Amino acid sequence: TGLRYCGLCRNGKFHGLGIGLWIDGSVYEGEWNEGQRHGKGKHRYSNGDVYNGKWHCDQPHGQGRYVFKTCGSYVGQVNHGCF
Repeated sequence: TGLRYCGLCRNGKFHGLGIGLWIDGSVYEGEWNEGQRHGKGKHRYSNGDVYNGKWHCDQPHGQGRYVFKTCGSYVGQVNHGCF
């Protein structure tokens, strides 16, 4: 998967607070549940965009802020990765 992880684990899966580093340079810092980003966290994408907010089942979901490197930002509700 190209993912390196530093943080807490439970039953061999990422669980609790941790940092995920992807091979493309993306970084996620925040809460994990059963190996997925879940809860509150911040993801810096390799293209320079940043999402800071709630996650559910490895997708941005709930209240959050997405800052686009090239054209402003969005603050509000996110529905399974859709702004």
